[in-house]
Amino acid sequence: MPSRALIIGPSRYGPDSGLQDHASIARSARMYGEVLGQDPRWGAENVEVLTEDRLGSGIEVMDAVTRAAAEAGRDPDSTLLIVYIGHGIFWSDVPGGAEVHFAVGSSRRAEPYTWLSSWYIYYAMRKSEAKRKVLIADCCYSDRLGHLGGDPAEAAGAAPTLSGGIMTGVLRAAHNSSCVFTAANEDSRVEAGGCTSPILDENLRGCTPFSAHLLNVLKKGTADHVDVLTIGMIRDAVERDMIACKRHRNTMRMVLNDAREYMPLFSNKSTAEERLAELPNPSEPEGWVDLMLTESGVDLDPLLTDPVKAGRVVALLSERPEDLARRKAEQIVTGADERFREAEQFARFWNSSHQPRTRAA
Repeated sequence: MPSRALIIGPSRYGPDSGLQDHASIARSARMYGEVLGQDPRWGAENVEVLTEDRLGSGIEVMDAVTRAAAEAGRDPDSTLLIVYIGHGIFWSDVPGGAEVHFAVGSSRRAEPYTWLSSWYIYYAMRKSEAKRKVLIADCCYSDRLGHLGGDPAEAAGAAPTLSGGIMTGVLRAAHNSSCVFTAANEDSRVEAGGCTSPILDENLRGCTPFSAHLLNVLKKGTADHVDVLTIGMIRDAVERDMIACKRHRNTMRMVLNDAREYMPLFSNKSTAEERLAELPNPSEPEGWVDLMLTESGVDLDPLLTDPVKAGRVVALLSERPEDLARRKAEQIVTGADERFREAEQFARFWNSSHQPRTRAA
């Protein structure tokens, strides 16, 4: 059986719900359906967008999630993708542990039992035999989804653990890859009003900011010399897109479980002509900073011929507030550790980076 994608986007609520209706949510859900339906890795027959009349209760939504989870097969290339766009909330005193809750059409702001616990979506996803399982959550408090887990202790509210650089405890299964993209990072609040950025085409303007820029990446592709976008490429590209927009305070978060950043997920829509034939080699550190924050797949070999320049690029990137800049600095450091084996080169690099350290034995 093939991959399955389910899009959940409740945009209308009762008059006494205390929740604001957002046309941007419905628009985002519709555009996910269109964009994924045109992706060769997915196709319209494998993508379902829940209509408003099927978003009224948690039971209706979970019926659809359970069906999608069952239909996604155990084929080596199968993926179960659940996308939620809407209101999210977090109650630390709800019985059963601190969990993120998703709004449905019948939800009321101050009544937790009217919301859909994300634990139930995770439970259904864990039971699926799909090779890969991905949740995209565009809602407030989505940054706290890491509180959920695959064993009783974690499900009761214990924080997930970090093992070997990989977060465990979310959608955990020994033989499956899983990943969670969230609109919220350190700030649990997420903007829901439609984005009107000029870098978006007219079909994406009016979508929620996070979904608008994620969809923009999926529609246009990236300059990477590959036909398939991995989850790491997508994360970096969306963050670059939101930085270029300069209208939003949030940047996305990605929780990797037993997945790896090179896990393939979507087609790269850019044509061969649009991809960079040859990445430039800036002469100044500032040029390298600009390049690494605007392009994927940058070849670091030219930079790593000069330990002083490489260290200066690390220093400049480390001064930037974006998570993307931090990750790019770490990539250079990893390359430098492998390249600068002589003590003099090593010392020149770290002195220039303004982050002195001692090479591990």
